[in-house]
Amino acid sequence: MKSPLLTDDGWPRSSEIAALVRRLAAVNWFRRHPHPDPPATRIGHALEEHASRVGFDLVHDVNVLAPWEGRSALREHEGALERTQWDAALRERFATLRNAVIESGRAAGHALLMISGEALLMRPEALPLSQDELWTRLEGPADDRLPTSVVRKLVDRVLWETGMMVGWELVADLVGPNPFVPLLTIYEEGFYPLDLRDGTAWLWAPE
Repeated sequence: MKSPLLTDDGWPRSSEIAALVRRLAAVNWFRRHPHPDPPATRIGHALEEHASRVGFDLVHDVNVLAPWEGRSALREHEGALERTQWDAALRERFATLRNAVIESGRAAGHALLMISGEALLMRPEALPLSQDELWTRLEGPADDRLPTSVVRKLVDRVLWETGMMVGWELVADLVGPNPFVPLLTIYEEGFYPLDLRDGTAWLWAPE
């Protein structure tokens, strides 16, 4: 899929952003991505790195839900979509990103990010993702389909996390290592990260 972010056009950190976007474009969403390292090793390292960058305890347990288990939890338990601790930590990192982008002025004319007052907004169409593909692979088969409202929230989270991933890279030289990039490994391995709390990660294999 084409994206204006794939061009190394001399924008601040455009080569780093283009490299990250090429990696995003290569993801076969919620299906396994061939890699020489064992999946458990890659996932473990990615979760430890992400936890460290958002100020969480090290991950000591990973729970993986099968396709039907994840859909059942998301359909039947309203709290399955809530991830209070994790979202709070990610919002803090978003605030860091927003402040750095505003102060640096690097969003001016950018394909993905834009500033409106004190708000940092994103143009998801600039990402190399197909929302239709994400929707199809998350909603489940006809006889076990998730509610539209649940699928919408799941898709929106992918768009937000990948958008923040790319956005952080724009100012990584100002704010430090990207806390969102380790989540890309989880997606590459075919999983959806449902929650991270108290040293435990909850992943779902949608297909």
